[in-house]
Amino acid sequence: MRRRTALALLAPLATLTLLGAEPAIPGVVFQITTTHHTASPPRTEVGTMEVEGPNLVMAVQSGSGEGRMIYRGAEREMILEDHENGTFTRIDEETIQRVAGQMNEAMAEMERMLENLPPDQAAMVRRMREQGMPGMPGMDAMTRPERETRPTGRSETRNGYSVDEWEVLEDGVVVQRLLVAPWDDVDGGAEAREAMTGMVEFFESFLEAMPQMPGGPMIQNPFRNMDVTGGIPVWTGEIGPDGSVERESELTSSEQRAIPASNFEPDPSLTERPLPDMGGR
Repeated sequence: MRRRTALALLAPLATLTLLGAEPAIPGVVFQITTTHHTASPPRTEVGTMEVEGPNLVMAVQSGSGEGRMIYRGAEREMILEDHENGTFTRIDEETIQRVAGQMNEAMAEMERMLENLPPDQAAMVRRMREQGMPGMPGMDAMTRPERETRPTGRSETRNGYSVDEWEVLEDGVVVQRLLVAPWDDVDGGAEAREAMTGMVEFFESFLEAMPQMPGGPMIQNPFRNMDVTGGIPVWTGEIGPDGSVERESELTSSEQRAIPASNFEPDPSLTERPLPDMGGR
């Protein structure tokens, strides 16, 4: 993670200025090592996240197989690849509005059905819906835990970074710990911030377009920890009920270099599969 000297940076910049061109902003490749401590023996996986400009691509788990998640900031779209099934799904602004409309219509249809029930039965169904109905498909997930992210006030050095500790709580119980470094302290961090925060904001807009259930949003933002702390998590630990770390992910290296534009395109061998209608139409 060597930092280039000011002289090394100024030389190509001066040349490009004389030629009337703008200097290219390099991409950055982060290597992330994840250890699953609940496996016996513990299982370790090494993955990468590539970022250039407003675009980001990373490997993700898709069902029982591997896939990729691509975020294209300029187009404001997310592409989810499923290599096991040979397909990919594109989520853009149009998709968000379509799905939101379908879900709102489904909820309106449910309310129309309730209006045709006797008042006592309709009241019981509404009460069960607000409290969640364990065991009923789609209903027990409506009540979400209250989630809070807060600093602990503790600091340390982790893998060469000066970090602050944050913790994530659900209904008052710590479920995750984060060690967060300032963006500028990580090689390529400043360049990556635009794409990472853009992806968080894009998914938040997706959630905001969805109808709100009584217990909160049906889906939580899986990217919520990116920049929620004002920096980049260089270590994340998933905490089990007994307080032990069940899974940990650590930023083990970062390298600034150009990334081919094709890396941010869906795999040409895959077939596009539109997001299915939420209303089942």
